Amino acid sequence: MLKRILIVDDNTEHLDVLKDALSYFNFLIETRCDGKELLSVVENFKPDLLLLDYILPGDNGVDLCQKIKNNAQTNDIPVILMSGYLGVLEQFTCCNGFLYKPLDLNVLLEKIDDLIGDKVTV
Repeated sequence: MLKRILIVDDNTEHLDVLKDALSYFNFLIETRCDGKELLSVVENFKPDLLLLDYILPGDNGVDLCQKIKNNAQTNDIPVILMSGYLGVLEQFTCCNGFLYKPLDLNVLLEKIDDLIGDKVTV
């Protein structure tokens, strides 16, 4: 069964690149360009992992991460926050990991393996 990853990022080019790259490694990918109705999307898609941008229209990634982690139905889903702003993510503890943009595919795949145990190699 394919592992499911939900990616939320307001940069559509970034979404497309991540979707193509992770689909190549046999992940089932769903994307969103904002966090509107994120809990509903998560409950319906049932991702094994959530990649969440820090800066989003409306709620920021940390607020959305906290909503996921404070919900009994979704709190076990690993969340990786992403940002192009150096130093911003180390201050937050709601997520299971964080990565700086631009993402290094090898580092992302290692983090995915650490969190959901799906060893892939580039």
